[in-house]
Amino acid sequence: MSVPLKVREMTSTPSFPLLTDPTRRSALTGLFLAGSGLLTGCASEPPSYAAGQDAEREAQLPSSAPTLYVVASNACPTCTYFERAYFPRFKESVERQKVRLIVLHSPTRELSYQLNPDWVGNHRWILDEAYKHQLLMATPLFVLTRENKYLMAGYGIEDWNTDIVPAIRKEVGLA
Repeated sequence: MSVPLKVREMTSTPSFPLLTDPTRRSALTGLFLAGSGLLTGCASEPPSYAAGQDAEREAQLPSSAPTLYVVASNACPTCTYFERAYFPRFKESVERQKVRLIVLHSPTRELSYQLNPDWVGNHRWILDEAYKHQLLMATPLFVLTRENKYLMAGYGIEDWNTDIVPAIRKEVGLA
């Protein structure tokens, strides 16, 4: 759980002249953040697969069942909103019962996995396919596949509603 930073206005001139110059201060801040991993990403979580009853249900699906990859980041406000407003309904839906679901946790909003390919593990081909199809490489990213073949992808909540959900419905025979 992250704790929001509290920012206080300075009421007096600090005794550190190097930090009073805005140009120097921003340059030093950039150097500090770049070195800390906050700008370049940090260690990410491994992919999330179904567990419990969802895993049992997915095990019963035919090998040809579609797989939905959701690429999200804790640093992405849209991902947080998607997780609260859309994902719970999807998890309880008929569509979810008929697909495999894998969540990839990006360390950053931008999917610059070429610079740090380790976080995607053996799912790198998903991002390669999305890139080949000229998707915006940012989170949230949704990629629908069948038998390890790319079907379609979308970015953001609008694509989720207008493209991804209808494609899932079609692929599972509900449309």
